[in-house]
Amino acid sequence: MRENLRPWQKRVVRFILAAVVLVSGTGLFLSRSGGSSSVAMTALLVHIVLGLLAMVAVLVFVVPHAKEHLRRKPVIGLTGILVVALALFIAWTGLQLMLSRSALRPAWTLDAHGASGLGLFLLYALHRRWGSNPASWPRILAACVLVLAFGLGLRALDGTQVLEGDVAEAASVSDLESGNLFGLSLTRTEDGHYLDDAAVLADMNRCGECHARIVEDTLRSAHKHASMNNPFYRGTIQAMRKKYPLVDTKWCAGCHDPALLFTGRMDHEDLDFDSPEAMLGLTCMACHAIEPQSNLGNGDYVLKGRKIYSWERSNDPKVIAAHDVLLRAKPRDHVESLTPHNIRESSFCSTCHKAQVPPELNRWKWLRVQNEYDFHDNSGVSHGNVRSFYHPPEPKRCQDCHMPLVADPSDPSADGRGLVRSHLFAAANTALPFLRGDEAMIERQRQFLQNAVRVDITGIVLPPEGDPSKERGRLFAPARLAPPDVRPGEIVEAHVVVRNFGVGHPFPGGTIDSNEVWVEFEVSVDGKEPFFVSGRVDPETGRVDRWAEFYRAWVHDREGNRVVNRIGPDVFTRVYVKRIGPGTADVVRYRFRVPEGASEKVRIKTRLRYRKFMREYIDFLFPDNKTIRHPQMDGTMADVDLTKLPIVDMWEDSLELAVTEQGTRGAAPDPTTIVDPEPRRAAGDIDLPEDRTRINDLGIAYLLQEDPASALAMFQEVIRIDPSYADGWVNVARARSALKDDDGALEALAQAKTIKPGFAKARFFEGQIFQRRTLFTEAEIAYKEVLEGWPRERVATKELARVQWELGRPKDALATLERMIAIDPEDSEAWLLAISVYKELGDVNGVEEATRAYRRFKQDDDEPIRAGKARLADPALERMHRKIHVHVQPGLPGAAR
Repeated sequence: MRENLRPWQKRVVRFILAAVVLVSGTGLFLSRSGGSSSVAMTALLVHIVLGLLAMVAVLVFVVPHAKEHLRRKPVIGLTGILVVALALFIAWTGLQLMLSRSALRPAWTLDAHGASGLGLFLLYALHRRWGSNPASWPRILAACVLVLAFGLGLRALDGTQVLEGDVAEAASVSDLESGNLFGLSLTRTEDGHYLDDAAVLADMNRCGECHARIVEDTLRSAHKHASMNNPFYRGTIQAMRKKYPLVDTKWCAGCHDPALLFTGRMDHEDLDFDSPEAMLGLTCMACHAIEPQSNLGNGDYVLKGRKIYSWERSNDPKVIAAHDVLLRAKPRDHVESLTPHNIRESSFCSTCHKAQVPPELNRWKWLRVQNEYDFHDNSGVSHGNVRSFYHPPEPKRCQDCHMPLVADPSDPSADGRGLVRSHLFAAANTALPFLRGDEAMIERQRQFLQNAVRVDITGIVLPPEGDPSKERGRLFAPARLAPPDVRPGEIVEAHVVVRNFGVGHPFPGGTIDSNEVWVEFEVSVDGKEPFFVSGRVDPETGRVDRWAEFYRAWVHDREGNRVVNRIGPDVFTRVYVKRIGPGTADVVRYRFRVPEGASEKVRIKTRLRYRKFMREYIDFLFPDNKTIRHPQMDGTMADVDLTKLPIVDMWEDSLELAVTEQGTRGAAPDPTTIVDPEPRRAAGDIDLPEDRTRINDLGIAYLLQEDPASALAMFQEVIRIDPSYADGWVNVARARSALKDDDGALEALAQAKTIKPGFAKARFFEGQIFQRRTLFTEAEIAYKEVLEGWPRERVATKELARVQWELGRPKDALATLERMIAIDPEDSEAWLLAISVYKELGDVNGVEEATRAYRRFKQDDDEPIRAGKARLADPALERMHRKIHVHVQPGLPGAAR
């Protein structure tokens, strides 16, 4: 047998073979390792270094070897070329994995690197078998066994290590007694003990080395300023600690003050509000190092910390640099430990953006005080609600709106387009960036708000011709296409539609008891000063006209006083709550008289305004001095005047009506015949879908204000404009059903299904009509069809259980109710039905459980009485509570006094 290798080549080959065994063995081990242990880090270092050296050795060896043997043995030479090519590909993918800080590399890089390594091993074995000096099968098999044994040996050694593990788990216990240390917050550590320090939460600098934009955004977000570094929240907590036991403030701390809660500092009478823990706010770890336990809110999570990679805590810059390279090459443990199971779902946000006052806190009864999650989940925006008036083409999560994709191709977590999720968490808090002079953040919040809600002067109502007591006024809609002329002395009513088109939960959201959202409305003639204004801000006091149209919550304490301090235990009676649901609309009516002597134009102007916070809250927190010292973006301190909190004009609209002696005679024109007075469209006709939607929104608002007759008139206009609009026919059915015309409703639903076969929304309303007519079998079929495509449809699920109960099938009803309660365990109606079902089944324990849950979650029976008394004592509150009310110009009948 001929010897093909020179002595130096033999030595190189021996090194390559030894390196291949070690690289293959470490690669086999690393394919199953998370990467954070010292064994894994060492194996990865060996894998990288030997892999690079082996690649150099291959190149040194292969050039003279190929030159000598390629012509003599072309087939064997071809396998050798393939071996070298595959080795180069492995080196390239390895360098990509080791050095790249970007996810812009192909997603298949890691899999290709591993598969190519296995392929190289097999291809080299064939090359050696076919060569002039073939390797024996036993030697090849021995090499395979050696690789396998080395990989398994590393795995066994790794299993004997005591890992640092999660930071929170490894933290030493304080000298306080263990137990339920976290009060009414549902937040916990894994072992139920306090931590000695807040290190698990504090460090954001290391995060910023790889996730620069994310950390930069987080530092400007409301999350980062959620604790005592927020003077508004700080003032409320200080007032709450004076009025209630210290333990009560832990109810807030799981979401606002985790650093204080987990270190036990909330227990201290002399809590240092300026300590590092108090000023920490919510950091990266406050969201990424937790594991949510449910959708109940109130911080129902366990702090688990993150995996600490070996060498991370070294003080040697070279070791740290090596650690960073190895972390990027093997990030699995890092990613998994910082990725809560539901972090990409809306339910993750429910952990804190859902809050209830338990009986132990208000010494009375369970109250839901904030719940954006369930409202979103039970909406058309999430595609969880088939009944919604509008549905986006694709369902949206909380993250899609509040964490839009932004560019940062240097971030290892970026997607294939170089995009990461924004961590500004833009929403509506303009007060916090105002404090620190962050104009760019204020502008970002303003843009977000201006894409949330639309205001439109949709309808103008003129008095009826003839006997005004016998007919409704004449409605001109959409008013911008058919603005009627008005005459001096005529009483006119403007219907302003406020439509929630950009928020996946009711608007406004969040702290609706302390924020201010209101409609400002004014009318002027002939270019003069407005003669009727509603919703002005008093320049002296900074307060909004109390008779304005507000969207907010008004709550009272036990003594019947308005709660303006945001102290949770004080909340006792919800006097009224007014919000606009996702994909719905509200209509605000303004009545005025055209002044005598007017001769040219009546100009109507309206806008929706937003302020965080209301002036009453500022007066409570800072009764003496409204100017505070606060850190600025550049690190300096500055005086900030809280009377100048920004007011955002979210949307505005205006309309001009010509003043003539005759005004407008006859009925309003059919919208389908209207020619657009604006030359912006070549056809000149009504604009679809814009004007159709405006009329539809007005109908939705009428329907929700329990004026189905007016709603039906609008929906009939909609289907005249666009007979192919299936939702328009469903809306006709809704209005007819509200008017007790079920036959007419079924006809409209049949038309909707003709336009859109299998239309689940139409089937739902058919099911409701069947159920009212006691056609329970037909109703059950309809609801089941709906739930096939809309499995989280809450009302369909509850009503299916109800008809199954009516059909005498309590077991089926119970199974359906269990699905409903899994979606919303706080639905009192579901628990009430469950009581009857359990009784029928003879399940005593089930009856007791359902009874307890029903009593806990049902509305306080006395609250409507208390709220009614409060409204009767304040005409402004009473007017806001009424579904249909009119803002009347002073001096006209019905004007506010």
